[in-house]
Amino acid sequence: MSTYDMLVVLPPMPPERYREAATAALMPYYSELEVPEYRDYEAADPNSVDWVQANKERGILPNREDLGWNEIATLMNAQVERAPGDDGYMYVDEAEHGYYLATYNPQGEWDGLRLRLGGPRLMHRPDAAGNPLLAFTTTARSLRTATF
Repeated sequence: MSTYDMLVVLPPMPPERYREAATAALMPYYSELEVPEYRDYEAADPNSVDWVQANKERGILPNREDLGWNEIATLMNAQVERAPGDDGYMYVDEAEHGYYLATYNPQGEWDGLRLRLGGPRLMHRPDAAGNPLLAFTTTARSLRTATF
């Protein structure tokens, strides 16, 4: 488990709304967020996929270089007795690329969030005031960080 500090810069708002606003801003990157079902493709070349190589070495898949996703999907789905619609069922599209149906968040970066007050005060030169690229605060109370 790793912990990182992150500065979340939001427009001015009452302090009691900060937690909700910061969580909403970070939610698209929550790893446990379920998203609409999509195709999660494997690499185009099955020989470059570690689990394919491992199953060749175990004798579950034929150890051939010309092994394609159609044959892999048929053998692996039969091996674990999965049918279309089951979790972990491997599909193959019309271009013969293997994929799974997934609902996990492909943008997921964090799975736990703790907001805390404090952190460093950001200083700036007086002639930089008004620069939209500058994030600054005059009090430690108005600067908050997100820890995940």
